[in-house]
Amino acid sequence: MNGTTRFLATVSEDEKGETRNACNEFGYESVALVPIRIGTRILGLIHIADTRENMVPLEMVEVLEGVAMQLGGAIERVLAEEKLKKHHDHLEELVEERTAELMAVNEQLQQKISDYNRLVEALRISEANFKALAENANDGILIGVGEGAHIYANKRAAEITGYSVAELLQTSIKDLAHPDELKELMERYKKRLRGEPSPRQYETVIIRKDGRSLPIELTAAKTDWNGQPADIVILRDVTRRKRAEEELRENEERFRTIFELAPIGIDIVNEEGRALRANLALQNILGFTEEELRAKQFVDYTYPEDVEDSLEAVKSLLNRENDHISLEKRYVRKDGAIIWARTSVAVVRDNRGDFRYFIAMVEDITQRKQMEEVLRESEERFRTIVETAPCLLRIIDTEGNNLYISPNCEEITGYTQEELLETFVWWIHEDDMPRVREIFERALHEGWGGRNVEYKGVRKNGDLWYASVSWAPFRDKEGKLKGFVVQTSDISKRKQVEEKLRRARQEWENIFQAIGHPTLILDPQHNVIAANRAAVGTMGMSAEELLGRKCYEVFHGTDRPPESCPMEKMLTSAHLETVEMEIEALGGIFLVSCTPMFDHAGHIEKVIHIATDITDHKRMENSLSKNRAWLEYLITSSPAVIYI
Repeated sequence: MNGTTRFLATVSEDEKGETRNACNEFGYESVALVPIRIGTRILGLIHIADTRENMVPLEMVEVLEGVAMQLGGAIERVLAEEKLKKHHDHLEELVEERTAELMAVNEQLQQKISDYNRLVEALRISEANFKALAENANDGILIGVGEGAHIYANKRAAEITGYSVAELLQTSIKDLAHPDELKELMERYKKRLRGEPSPRQYETVIIRKDGRSLPIELTAAKTDWNGQPADIVILRDVTRRKRAEEELRENEERFRTIFELAPIGIDIVNEEGRALRANLALQNILGFTEEELRAKQFVDYTYPEDVEDSLEAVKSLLNRENDHISLEKRYVRKDGAIIWARTSVAVVRDNRGDFRYFIAMVEDITQRKQMEEVLRESEERFRTIVETAPCLLRIIDTEGNNLYISPNCEEITGYTQEELLETFVWWIHEDDMPRVREIFERALHEGWGGRNVEYKGVRKNGDLWYASVSWAPFRDKEGKLKGFVVQTSDISKRKQVEEKLRRARQEWENIFQAIGHPTLILDPQHNVIAANRAAVGTMGMSAEELLGRKCYEVFHGTDRPPESCPMEKMLTSAHLETVEMEIEALGGIFLVSCTPMFDHAGHIEKVIHIATDITDHKRMENSLSKNRAWLEYLITSSPAVIYI
């Protein structure tokens, strides 16, 4: 029982009735009276009234009780301070001080009243905000009563279920529940309304208006709606989460696969420096089995001179000075051999940021170390290659100034090294200048690389050429952008080849269309992917109507290739196949050939299908055959001697 309830217990029913009648006369439907007390003594009341019903919720009463308690406490402190001053000050000073204190209390009361008014306004705004929050929540909200009938639904619930808000208010929980989930869903719903223990949050499946099943996370709680028990349900679409969980499972599987099959050594290490797991590559690098590595600390197989640096690096991870470390260090293999390795270590922490384990990746760089001297010696050769490369190489600073430019610059651009190093030169044609300049300035400003940006260039003498430029940023040890390495290739010849290729393709298309016999290009599944004019005219169909259809559907009106289909034979033999066959759709006898076209891997990519009309030829053959047979008959049956 709270303080307001105890206070009301001391007020007679007549007094309560008089208060209600007085409030009703002024049009107030919602009224709250909160006592201001010191101990059991009531000093006054906080009176709240509103012309609307149910506008003084329990939460507001509790807040007002807190305000009343603070007022009572403030008054109690004032009285206590007055009592104390009576014992220490003269009567006249006490009266003056008490007057001042009462004035201060009055100011405090005025401030409390002002604070209270602000609180009332805040509560009003809070209620409006709650409504706005419910209507704009990311989760669906439903309130059900009775047998699950919906009496409230927000916009998000409509979006999740596919129904409109008005339609949801004409449905119930039963209409949304998946048939397999309905029984359990209703049992939990009824338990909540009866106040019995029931899971507050769980996952289930609903059926949207369009019939699709949708996984959701349901959070429910019993509430009160106009004096009757109700169930407030929050729906959260967990489709993305389910998809993310599946992706997580796949990622874990990929990690397991990478861990086991990675070409570099990987181990998971505890805080003591002992391996919890070690992949096969690490076992091969160090010569220890996984069981042997688990029994050792990493310092046991670290080269003695590198132990201190390794421990300092690990310490920086544990102290959160670094997120990860990478260092080159030496290890001592089980057989005593000393190897070099690049070791990268990162800390894995839980959601609270507490340490879980290290992940270390160990790459054997012994061979690289042995070759460093060889690489040093090859730098001069590399420099020679750079300076004699067919492409133009430049190193520019962040302002676009050339710091280095290869000697072939004059051959490609017409400008000498001295000219390009002394001043900034744009050799880009005016047609491409705005586009390329924008890309260049953005790259300088944002520090990103690019590849194969093509443009027209103008040599110093005015000749036109075509260029392809690629660039990559380079940075100092602190990661600050220092400039770009730029490679510019003269692609004028390639452009010429591309133009020839374009013309060749056009010529091929012209030839294809000019073939007088119905000719198709098919894929290996018999689908038409191109048809020439003869095929279109013979079939009486447009090219668009032929595309995508099966050749046997077009020529034979069947749902499968005929037994004598030359393409079926060609797919097996991978050679040209030819067969004579009668094609009813074309009204004659045709010599049909199928010629395979192969991709770079040697697989059949396309098939040239040509149908040559040999109807007249076959008729002549038949007529000639009949004449020959008649002649042979005459010769063999005549009693006379016949010479030919």
